Order: sequence, then C-alpha cells, then structure tokens
Amino acid sequence: MLFIISIIWFSLETNRIKDEIKFKKIKFIGIVFILLSVLFYGIEPYIIKSANTLGANEVAINFGYSVVAIPFFFFKSKTSGASKEENNDKNFFI
Repeated sequence: MLFIISIIWFSLETNRIKDEIKFKKIKFIGIVFILLSVLFYGIEPYIIKSANTLGANEVAINFGYSVVAIPFFFFKSKTSGASKEENNDKNFFI
C-alpha cells in the first residue's frame, strides 16, 4: 500500500514540476561529480577490503566517509548560487 501511494505521489509531483525542469541546463561539473561518484562507488568494496586487511573495520571507514561528506554537502548547500527563496528548502541544518 505504501509503495502504491509513493508511486502516485511521485507521479503527481513529477507532473507538477514538469515545466520547471523542461529547460534545465546540464553543467559539466555535474557530469564530473556523477562520474566520480560512480567510480568511487565501484571501487569502494576494494578500498574497504584493503583497509580491513590493514586493521580498520567497516564502522570506522563509514565514519570516515561521513566526516568528509557531511561538511562537504553543508558547504555546498551554503555556497550554492540559489536565491534566498530557493535556498530555504536547503536549510535543513538550521
């Protein structure tokens, strides 16, 4: 039931914002970030395996990812070029 409700909700939201995303530009830096994300996601198991053989456990590795990722995304949300009205949706830390 929850799955069906989420599909309906997603469809309604997609139709509501269809005009907003019609003329959206694709930036080169966005493509670079997507490719880097896919690359690191693909080699993550090998990094974890090699770190595990060197003495680190998965909890410490994931904590290390969080220590790097959370400040980075906070910085990106604060320095984005969006106006204040658009930036209100991104103020989830405040």
